[in-house]
This record gives sequence, structure tokens and C-alpha cells, in this order.
Amino acid sequence: MDLVIVIVLIILVLVWKQSFKDLVFALAIIELFFRLTHYISELIKVKEVTNIVSYIPSSLSSLITTYSEGIFSTVLEVGLLACALAFEYYLIKGWIKKK
Repeated sequence: MDLVIVIVLIILVLVWKQSFKDLVFALAIIELFFRLTHYISELIKVKEVTNIVSYIPSSLSSLITTYSEGIFSTVLEVGLLACALAFEYYLIKGWIKKK
């Protein structure tokens, strides 16, 4: 179910915005959301919160490795790495333009 939700979000971003930059930012937002929810869960250690967060994947990388294997998994991981590098590029470019 979690994979379906992420794929639907990615498709919506592609249909709505239609740019690579927006796709990269959407993937970064999803990745940050996954990691922050697990980090908050580890910090507060409340059983109810931990139970809810257990349904959320810990990262996009873990989602990829859960539902794929072999060379396909490696290709998806490299694609995720490329998106992370593009996100860093867009952040640094925006930061330099502000100055």
C-alpha cells in the first residue's frame, strides 16, 4: 500500500507540474517526511506513536529494497541517488542566487 501511495504522489506531481525539478523536490519532501517521522518516533518513544509510524517506510531506499531486488533495485537506487544529487544542486543554486 505504501508503494502505491508514493507512486500516485509521483504521478500527480508529474501530471500537475510537468518538470524534473518539481519531481526532485517531491521526492525530497517524501524522503524527509519518512525520515522525520521515524526520528520523532525514536525520540518520544510512545507506544501509540511507534505503532502508527511502523506502517510508514523509513526511507525511499527501504521502500525500493522492500519491493524490488537484483539489478532493478540497483537501477532504482542509482536513480534515487541522482535525484538526491539534483536536489542538492537546486538547493545550492538557489542559495547562491539569493546572495
